[in-house]
Amino acid sequence: MKLYSGDLSPYSARVRMQIYAKGITGITLERPADFGMPAFRERFPIGRIPVLDIDGDMMPESDVIAEYLEEIYPKPSLLGRSARETAHIRTLARIGAPNVSAGSVRIVVSSRPTTLMFLVAR
Repeated sequence: MKLYSGDLSPYSARVRMQIYAKGITGITLERPADFGMPAFRERFPIGRIPVLDIDGDMMPESDVIAEYLEEIYPKPSLLGRSARETAHIRTLARIGAPNVSAGSVRIVVSSRPTTLMFLVAR
């Protein structure tokens, strides 16, 4: 398997953290050279990372990838001991990602003002 991911993407970071926490080996990490370009969108119509490549079957979206990895690598479990605990864990993951992302964008913009034009242009 191959995970297409980006260093500044909190969604990619979530999947990478899961891979590391579970001790999963055999997944290579790669930043697509054509990310953000039309060629990337042709290969991945959603146009975002992360994308998990499973023998040519492309699986987008961090939530979907995380659930898939939890199912095929159940040990150690990163879910709760009960349905309620698991719901709380998933809620934190969904709330955390956009807030982390917004903070990352602010940091990037404040450290490199020319990045603002690039981010807005998308």
